[in-house]
Formats: sequence, C-alpha cells, structure tokens
Amino acid sequence: MSFRLKLIIIGLIIIPSYFLFINPYGLNRKITKIDNFIKTALSEFNIKPFDLVKEVHEFKKIRFHRIETIVKTYNVSSDFSFESFRAVLEKELRRNGLHILLWEKNVKENTYRMDIGLRNIKLYTLMLRAIKKETIKVPVSYKKAKVAIVIDDFGYNIRNIDSWLNFDRPITFSILPNLSYSTQIASLANDKGREIILHLPLEPKDEEAEAQEKFTITTSMPQKEILKILESAIKSVPNIKGVSNHQGSRATEDKKVMGIVLKELKKRNFYFLDSLVTNNSVCREIASSLNLKFVQRDVFLDNVDDVEYIKNQLNKLARIAQTKGFAIGIGHVHLKTLEALKEASPFLEEEGIEFVYLSELLK
Repeated sequence: MSFRLKLIIIGLIIIPSYFLFINPYGLNRKITKIDNFIKTALSEFNIKPFDLVKEVHEFKKIRFHRIETIVKTYNVSSDFSFESFRAVLEKELRRNGLHILLWEKNVKENTYRMDIGLRNIKLYTLMLRAIKKETIKVPVSYKKAKVAIVIDDFGYNIRNIDSWLNFDRPITFSILPNLSYSTQIASLANDKGREIILHLPLEPKDEEAEAQEKFTITTSMPQKEILKILESAIKSVPNIKGVSNHQGSRATEDKKVMGIVLKELKKRNFYFLDSLVTNNSVCREIASSLNLKFVQRDVFLDNVDDVEYIKNQLNKLARIAQTKGFAIGIGHVHLKTLEALKEASPFLEEEGIEFVYLSELLK
C-alpha cells in the first residue's frame, strides 16, 4: 500500500471521528439538548424554573478541547417520584443517543445525583434535593368539567378484562382489530354498556416500524387496499361508535391516506379521535373539511408504568379540563393504570370532574 493511500485512509477515519466524537461544537449542542430534555421532564412533574436553586458552569478538557459542562440543582417535594422521573428522562435521552451514566442517592442529605453524557463522556450533572415545601391551604373553587378516559390496545388477550369491565366509571374501550380477542372483548364491553371504538393501526415512522401491527394502513397503499383493510377492521370490532389511530406518526401526516380514511368514517357516521402522536397531524384539518365529528387527545396517562406518575398525569388532565371545559386522556391496558384511576377518580370528582364516555364530548 502506498504512503499516499495510507494518508487518505487515515484522513477518512480521523475527519469523521473529529466531527462525531471530538468536535466541541457537537458536544456543546448535546449539552443544550440535555438541558432542554431535563426542563421538559421536570415540568411534567410540576417542577418549575423557580425551583432551580443552583447552577454551575464548569469548563473541562474533553478529547483535547475545552468544553463547558453544566451542574444544576433543583428543589423537589419530599414525595417526588424519582424513579418515574428517571424513566421519563431516560426514554427521551436514549432516543437521542444520550445516556444516564450515574444515578445515586445520598440518604443523609436527601439528594439524588444524575450524571448524563454521550458514551462515557459526562456532559451534565443534575442534582435533585428533596425538601418539605411549605404550602398554604386556601379554599379552592373548582370548576365543573368533563373528562373522557380512553384505554387503548384491548384485543391481545383477555387477562384482567373483568377488572376493566367492572371499573365503576365510564371508560371508552379502544380495541385493536383482527386480533385473537378483538371481537370477544367488543362483545363483552357492549354487554356491559361500555362505549367501544376501533383502534385502527396506521403507519408509524421508521423508528417504530418494527412494532407495527400486521394489518396496518400505510402511506404507499392504493385507495382500494386502504378501504379493504378498514372494512375488515370495522367488522372485527362490532358496535363501535368511533375510530382512533394506533401509532400513525407517518400516516396521520399524510393528507391522501387520512382523506380516504376519514371520508369513509363520515359515510358510516363514526367520529374520529386523533391520538395525536405527531405535531404535524392533518386529521383536524381534514375532519373539519368533511364536517366529521372529531376530538383529539390532551394527555397520555401512562408513558411510565408507575401509579404515582399516572395519578400526576390525571391531575394534569383535570386542570386542562377545568380550563377549557373538557379533556381527553389516553391510557393502556396496564394494571397500574387501572389502580391509579381507582385511587384518583374519587378525589377528582370532589374537585368537580365528571367522567364521561368519549361521544358525550361531541354532543
């Protein structure tokens, strides 16, 4: 191998490595991303900007460059759900190639420390200090508002189905089509007077494609095939009043696909619930043009399978409802979701929340 060829090969290795692993600009952008992810996750747990008590910017040498890293300390309440917070944050970090490198608790000082970075490079340290926050109890005048709870992904099995059927608040059953128990669960739910909707599989984006259902409507399908799948799905889940999208981050951004689907739902007098899995959904726009009954999700309840987290999400849902008059929460067939609903619903009702079926929000 000639000396010149060796230099070219070395260059092809070093230059990309610089921009991917050494480039300080790239690392600083990662630090900014981490900070944004942390702020978003903390806000989900009602930790506000004024709870930040200390912020230190440190300069350290990483891969031959001087990088500015961040250390932030927040006060949180003594009942803060640390494990739930970690799960929420870790999920978002992993999507962006970042990791929690260290997670430790100091029992004596009642603090939690989290080191976050890229591979084995620490870029950010988050400190959470649990304290007893003084609260002044003031009589609150709660507004009356309606909340619809939709539970997705019925159909895979009938485990715990009796527990869901016997829950003594209105729950809208969202059933996946063409599964082993789709029709049976729809029949059982109908016998109990439950509202039923079809949870229609629609094409997700690449990162979710591996988990998509067998009979999924995709953006590459011709109209005839889309309508054939939709017809089969509706037949497999009898007694439905409406349809929602299962996944669909790609399909619900596609005007052609959603135009075909929603036009057919209009013909059949069904309503459509947009699960809102993408900010670029075209469903509201198309539904409006067709004069189709339409609603959209406000809060996902159980992104973390933890009772305290779900109860916190239910509280958030209630506050939204009391602001605009109603709100829609989507959960999944998890026992912890049911447990959280059982624990939280009596207290929310005392605050003026009325649990209703989804169709009641369309009247």
